[in-house]
Amino acid sequence: MAWLRPFRWLVPAMTFNILQIVTAMASAKFYFIFLLFLFPYDLHLAIAQTNGTVPVGSTLTAGTDSSPWLSPSGDFTFGFHQLGKENNSNDLFSLSIFYNKIPKKIVVWYTDNEDQNPVVPRGSQVKLTADQGLVLNDPQGKQVWSSKLILVQSFSSSRLWDSFSNPTDTLLPGKMMETEQGLFSGKSDTNFSRGRFQFRLLKDSNLVLNIANLPTDLAYDAYYISGTYDSTNSSNSGYQVMFNESGYMYILRRNGRRFDLTTERVVPAADFYHRATLNFDGVFVQSFYLKNGNGNWSVVWSQPENICVNIGGELGSGAYGFNSICPKGYSLLDENEKYGSCKADFELSCNGGRQDYELSRPYDEVQCKNNCLSDCFCVVAIFRGDSCWSKKLPLSNGRAHSSVNGKAFLKYKKGDDPDPPSVPSPPDPEDKKKRNMMNVTRSVLLGSSVFVNFTLVGVIQTSTRTTVIVVKKLDRVFQDGEKEFKNEVVMIGQTYHKNLVRLLGFCDEGQNRLLVYKFLNNGTLASFLFENLKPGWNLRANIAFQIARGLLHLHVNCSSQIIHCDIKPQNILLDDYYNAQISDFGLAKLLTLNQSKAIKKAIRGTKGNSTITANVDVYSFGVLLLEIISCRKSFDIEMGEEYAILTDWAFDCYRNGKLDDLVEGDMEAMNDIKCVEKLVMVSIWCIQEDPSLRPTMRKVSQMLEVVVEVDVPPNPSTFSCSKR
Repeated sequence: MAWLRPFRWLVPAMTFNILQIVTAMASAKFYFIFLLFLFPYDLHLAIAQTNGTVPVGSTLTAGTDSSPWLSPSGDFTFGFHQLGKENNSNDLFSLSIFYNKIPKKIVVWYTDNEDQNPVVPRGSQVKLTADQGLVLNDPQGKQVWSSKLILVQSFSSSRLWDSFSNPTDTLLPGKMMETEQGLFSGKSDTNFSRGRFQFRLLKDSNLVLNIANLPTDLAYDAYYISGTYDSTNSSNSGYQVMFNESGYMYILRRNGRRFDLTTERVVPAADFYHRATLNFDGVFVQSFYLKNGNGNWSVVWSQPENICVNIGGELGSGAYGFNSICPKGYSLLDENEKYGSCKADFELSCNGGRQDYELSRPYDEVQCKNNCLSDCFCVVAIFRGDSCWSKKLPLSNGRAHSSVNGKAFLKYKKGDDPDPPSVPSPPDPEDKKKRNMMNVTRSVLLGSSVFVNFTLVGVIQTSTRTTVIVVKKLDRVFQDGEKEFKNEVVMIGQTYHKNLVRLLGFCDEGQNRLLVYKFLNNGTLASFLFENLKPGWNLRANIAFQIARGLLHLHVNCSSQIIHCDIKPQNILLDDYYNAQISDFGLAKLLTLNQSKAIKKAIRGTKGNSTITANVDVYSFGVLLLEIISCRKSFDIEMGEEYAILTDWAFDCYRNGKLDDLVEGDMEAMNDIKCVEKLVMVSIWCIQEDPSLRPTMRKVSQMLEVVVEVDVPPNPSTFSCSKR
């Protein structure tokens, strides 16, 4: 069984469109939104008729009978698109533009929110405002997305914003794409979060399809390249992707010549809809549909033709896409992502390299197998010919196929053979009860925190193994009862990430509510940082990156956003190989509501009675990052009044160009002072007293991993007069 990306023809479900916002020509007192679709002459239609013109103050509400806004031609609708019931998401909606005159409401544009799933629940509302343009709020009034524009009074008509310039995963006829512009796929046909594939026109004039790292959007190697860069003649290089109104796609070269993407003759655009979509599985497809028809979309061309077998590289095949099934002993990394990556159902910790693949040759079968067994990171070895491919977690590109001439060796924990010989035994009615019981034989009290009344480390002993655990008794929990508590605990238990501590179980007996976690041998980050001996700089920086990734997962990738509210060194644990894992996430929501004001006072990054949002975690991460850089506590009275508050002292060091004071005596850090400066700048952005200036954790991760530049941060405590 070889692991390759399965090839599947999928019905495209998402795309983009041309929603334009312009100022009105008629009156200086009123502003309108004109919905312009497909062709420039729609502008004149919009002015001449009611359809396509919407006054400021107009609203649409998800799940109500409010009429969506039609384009002048009537071909498209702007409004809330309800997701399918087959995904248990019939109460979820996307703010979208979709085809209006065909039975299946194919989405051609949707709101893009980089920091969370842009899908919203029933009762959410979009409103056209004069100060922000289109604004989307959830049922609680929290802003989810806006078009970020200001309408100004004017008698002239000028375009301020349009979805044509803000595409998601689709191109429509009439679109021109410049260099460094592109599309991104969704995660699935119903999940409109950014997926792992991109369609881009690069600076070097090549059109590419590539994989993107999630959640940083860092581009990996391309799996399709147009080859439109001419190193000997720059005028023969491509600079625009055109999808003309006749339905032909091509790359326009600077000398006026064309590189055709659409090579087949297309049906007339007057009678057929045309679109080009980057599907969630990484295949770019141009297709057409008979207007007012009841058939299916027909494919004009697609790239690649077979994403499983037509893509290759030195260290693997496929587009690092989706698995058809996980092998025994492995399961989905995210149970809600059925085509997602696979993880091992056993612990695997390593202290080695970071390469996704390794190719060894010439190897025989025994050498290939032994090489994987001796490599901590290797979980699967693929042997074919004289070549051995080592693969690490998470696994992707997997499918079973008899035509592949090779073998796959999967690593399992000793004693966990996925196919052991079966020995019948009489059922024991007490088995299920015993399996759900944890008998703690020995325990040691560790301490308490904002959310936890006490923490102890204990030992669970069975006939075959001894497991060390951590038990935490919650101090304040839901008053609403057992069901709500269990629902929240189940959500915590289903949250999986390598930088989050796993919840193993819980106890719910009256007021005794306990959570059981796995024990990590190297203790807390606090004890690691604040001992007499400073840990190495590279190790500290890597720990900071891992914490950022864990927080980002909580904020973005969970089914419901999790705000930690208590990020500090004491809540970061280190495993045997000093990998960082965040503990106590999800506990903030288990507090009783009548004590929330008291808790707010204990949360760093909140002021007064302000609503707790994800940016409180960003603030806490900024403080934590400074503690990691300097190996000192955020407040230390023994340092003297001038240096007692770490955030103030760190900004003074940065402003005065004395960052070496911050890492005094740490030669490894001083030799990498540029990296130190970058991390300090990121931390200063995070600790801005004005929450609106703080970056999201996605932006923080991108800055840390050099995906985006770090701008010069302002003084974190500076406020304008209007904000005092």
